[in-house]
Amino acid sequence: MTNNRHNEKSDLPSRKTRTNAVKETTATNENTITISFWQLLSSTLAAFIGVQSNANRERDFKHGKISHFIAIGILFGITFVLTIITVVKIVMASVGA
Repeated sequence: MTNNRHNEKSDLPSRKTRTNAVKETTATNENTITISFWQLLSSTLAAFIGVQSNANRERDFKHGKISHFIAIGILFGITFVLTIITVVKIVMASVGA
């Protein structure tokens, strides 16, 4: 009877193997997590004005895609330049120049 128990135990995966499988699954799940559009937008805006938190920066580097940040950054840059041009034109028109 003792031999049967020993054989049954050897057929089961070891505790170490199960732990490694859980770690691999967790790592796979962490890699598939992406940040939402609003998280992307707020992180890019915060970084644009220089107040990005360390936790958000780490999340962005871990789960974000560089192409998304580049695209949003370019859009923010264009919007900023157009806003400055519009404000200058309004001020110049009101002064009469």
